[in-house]
Parts: sequence; C-alpha cells; structure tokens
Amino acid sequence: MSDVQVFDVSLMANMQIGKTRRQTTSTCSQKSIKNAVPSSSAPSRRSTRSNTEQDILRHVQNITLQKFCTLCESLNVDPLAPYTLVLIVMLLSRHPQRTEIARKFLASKAYNASTLVWETAADLDFLQQKLSLSSDWAMLLAYLEFNLDDAARTLLVAHPVLCTLQKSLMTVGIITLQTPLEFVMHCLLFMTPAGTPLPKMLERYLGTKNVECSDVEVKCLRAVTSSTDQINNEGHLASCFLDMCLHLRCAATLHCNIEDVLSARLSNTNEPDSAVRRIRLRDIVESVHQVNALSYELTFDSWCCQKQFATTTGLNVQRLLYFINAQTCEVDFS
Repeated sequence: MSDVQVFDVSLMANMQIGKTRRQTTSTCSQKSIKNAVPSSSAPSRRSTRSNTEQDILRHVQNITLQKFCTLCESLNVDPLAPYTLVLIVMLLSRHPQRTEIARKFLASKAYNASTLVWETAADLDFLQQKLSLSSDWAMLLAYLEFNLDDAARTLLVAHPVLCTLQKSLMTVGIITLQTPLEFVMHCLLFMTPAGTPLPKMLERYLGTKNVECSDVEVKCLRAVTSSTDQINNEGHLASCFLDMCLHLRCAATLHCNIEDVLSARLSNTNEPDSAVRRIRLRDIVESVHQVNALSYELTFDSWCCQKQFATTTGLNVQRLLYFINAQTCEVDFS
C-alpha cells in the first residue's frame, strides 16, 4: 500500500493525441470511400441519359415516317420505291406548277405513275393535313442527298436561282467562296416545302450541319429576304427545282427505317385481341353520345357555338341565319 505509482501526464496526453489521429484517419478514409462511389456511377448515368435521348429521337422518327406512309397510301404510291420521297417533296412544294414538275420528273425517270391519284395530288390542302410540320420536313429532307456529275454541276453552278441564293448567303456571312454547291442546293431544298417558314427551315438545315454562326436567326431572315426579292421569275424557280430533283437520291437508311415502320404497323394490325373485356357503363355512355352526335350538331345552340357570333348580334338575326342555313334548296338573297 505504501508503493505509490506515479503517472506521467505528458504520456497520457500523447495517448489522447494518438487516439484522435486514428479517429481522424478513419473518418477521412470513410469520406474518401463515400466520395469515390459517385465517380463510378457517373458514366452509367451519362449512358442512361444518352440512351433515353436516342429512344426519343427514334420515336419521333417513327412518327414522321408513319405520316409519310399514310400520305403515300392517300396518293396510292409505294413508300419503298426509290423516288417516292422525291415525288412527295415535289407534290408538297410551294411552286404553283408542282404537279407539272412531278409529271416531268416521273417521265424522265421512267416511273410508272398510272396508279398515282392525281386528283389527290392536286389538293395541296389535303396533303398538308397529312404532313406539314417543319420538324417532319427537316427529318425527311435529311434522307436526301445530291449525286452530281460534271455535266450537272456545270449546269447548276451557273443557274441564276442558285447564284442569287449563293450571293445572299455570302453577303450575310453564312457561307464562303469555298462552300460546295451541294450546301447551297440543300439550303434551297429545305426552303421548298409549302406552308413552312423559309427562314426557320434554313435555320434548321444549318443546325443539322452544325454551322457555327452568330445571330443565325437574323442572318437567315436577311438571306431569305434578299434572295426572294431578287428572284421573281417563277419559270426559273421551277426549272431549277426540277434540275435539282433529277439528281436527288435517298439514303440507304430510309428503306430500312420504312420497312421497320411498316412491319410494326402490320404486327399491330394482325395482333389477335384475345382478351375478354367486361362491359363497362362508360363504354355504353360513350356509344350513346356517338350515336346522337349528329343530331346534337344540328341543333340551334350547337350551330351558334360553331359560328361564334359577336355579342352585338341579336337573337332574332341568329335565328334567321339558322333558318336560312337549314334550307335544303338554295336561297335567293336578291
């Protein structure tokens, strides 16, 4: 009991410091491990994002090709034929002589146009109901490419329409003297579809070629305005458009993509509907509304809603107009 052990205070302090160091080292190692985990999962997230973008683009592409196939069915032409896309571009162009241009093109290519419904082809409003979006046109025109020989290049490089467009594009700074002729021809091709804004279509083509240009929207507007102001001869425009279409060809991927769309449509059509569906009250109510839809549309209230009369139009005037519209024979307004 008399022996008393003396502890060194400095030694105890060193023991505490060592313990603190071990805790700090273990904590840092745990943090490093936690920070290392996201770095390994970052490439997987990027790959998932890229796969999602590809799926979206493929879905949009399939929708556009379905519209193209539906339009071909209306015209009674084969969507897999080599010149069908070029024919569709001509028939839906903004040229007043578009049907004559199409006939000359088919005659020069020895294309059998006996099955084509020319009455439908002449109705531009009907065709635009099937295909009119700028995004659809940009995707379809991306399948087309020019195949020029020396004689065709010599003919087109001196055409006044292409020369005027080339000068307009050079003036605003979109192209240079070293820009190939095919680039200018593609610019004119993208500006061809009817019902589409010319500057926006030109801007879309520049976007597909990744052209780096400041104020591209303003420059496209200036280039289109300058070229359209200088080109006033519709005959020159039609001849240039026909000469361009004669040297167009479709990419090999178009045929494969259309086959995939047609096979998918055929599989969906032939799929047997073997599932037994129970009778729902909602379906019965919808069928009743469909049966009575025509009779409801013939009522006075429905007709007034369709006409959207102004608030200043009197009720008696509306009834008089409704009475005149309901007559089966022609009304003499004199």
